Amino acid sequence: MKHGLIAQLDELAARCWPAIEEDLLGGWTMRYADGFTFRANSVRPRRIDGDPEAAIDRAELAYGARGLRTVFHLTPVADPPDLDERLAQRGYQVEHPAAVLVCEIGEAIRRIAATPGEVELCERLGAPWLETFRRAERRWPSEQDVAAEHVLTAGPDERCFALAAVGGAPAATGYARIAGEWLYLSCIATLPALRRAGLARAVTAELLRFGRAGGASSAFLEVDARNEAAIELYAGLGFRPVYGYHYRVR
Repeated sequence: MKHGLIAQLDELAARCWPAIEEDLLGGWTMRYADGFTFRANSVRPRRIDGDPEAAIDRAELAYGARGLRTVFHLTPVADPPDLDERLAQRGYQVEHPAAVLVCEIGEAIRRIAATPGEVELCERLGAPWLETFRRAERRWPSEQDVAAEHVLTAGPDERCFALAAVGGAPAATGYARIAGEWLYLSCIATLPALRRAGLARAVTAELLRFGRAGGASSAFLEVDARNEAAIELYAGLGFRPVYGYHYRVR
């Protein structure tokens, strides 16, 4: 059952974070989005067809031709099972270890009391949200905004952007998509000077309510496995870990 859930959540995460372009490589999927985030610019190694060493070679050529580093997204359902070891032997390094957490939305909302700040929900991506998230996370340069907008807005799923304000100024962000019975949460980030004031909790609460109103019963998110404060926050809302993943980067 857990293996099936992992595969399901892995598929949903790829759907909710769509790349600009995808190519099949013998059963693996190579994803490209001009370098915006590892998830949208990495190999999803599922159902290997053929020699894995030759497939790695072809992936390196494909990403190199686009001026991108070769990145593999490694989950417990990666195929072949020894791919992590194969990549390590080639000198690939581990980056961005993450934990995938799930919760029942109704239970999480019951645990939430009053939350601080003003949180506005919008179905469209706006410049204030984009700028606030960039400042909070320092994840990408402004020249990657076009790719970011594609990842955040492409696809038919109902989505929502949350922007929390303090004193009328944007302070924290959040993002959610409804994919059937699941709510995908991402981009929950607070400006450094305003952290530990409950803004992330307030944003998460509003996104969970958005998901419940849209028919979702469960939620999942990915969090840096080293971010103890975030993991503690989500645990307090009833999120539990299902699996971990990491990237191997050349």
